[in-house]
Parts: sequence; structure tokens; C-alpha cells
Amino acid sequence: MRNSNRIILAIEKFPQYLVTQIQGGIPNTEVDGKDIYADVVYEVTPQGEIVWTWHAYEHLNPETDIITAQDERHEWSHGNTVGELADGNIVLSFRNISTVVIVDKNTGEII
Repeated sequence: MRNSNRIILAIEKFPQYLVTQIQGGIPNTEVDGKDIYADVVYEVTPQGEIVWTWHAYEHLNPETDIITAQDERHEWSHGNTVGELADGNIVLSFRNISTVVIVDKNTGEII
């Protein structure tokens, strides 16, 4: 990032109470028959301190951001790309839901 921090794209377990809301994908392909992972983005200082976090499940909609028919359900959004835009906002590309978003870095909202 321009401020010398790093932006890291990772995955985390999707909250179990929301798993049944996720639509699409190949049936019965969840991890251990019940778990699904989603993306999380961290901004990390050169010293390793996390200074910003963005959870996909807090901003995408599992009922309308549907896993494409050919993808397994073990991972909901499957981020391929994360980057900082010139205005400081964040761009993310999600393969499994066929979506590209821009995240307002100040609010965390998808714009």
C-alpha cells in the first residue's frame, strides 16, 4: 500500500448460523458437510500489527451473492484479487460469486 502497509487476502470460517443462507454451488460440498469459508482482508503494518479488517460475510449478502453452479460450497466468495486504488479504497474480485467490488476504506461499505 502507499502507506507501506500490506493488504492481505485470507479466508475464515463463515459463521455457522449464516451457512444455511448461502445459495448456489454444488450441493453437499461443504467442509465436513457443514462448514463454508469466506474472505477476510487485513491491512498489516510492516511490524505485523493488524490495523484494518474487512469480513466478506458482513458486507456481501449470502442470499443474493450466489455461488456459481460449477463451484463447490466449501468456500463462498473465493477472493482472487485485492488491491488499493488511487483514492485509497480497496478493490476485491470474488471468483465463486462472480463479483468485483470496491470497498470504501473509511466505512468498510461496498460502494
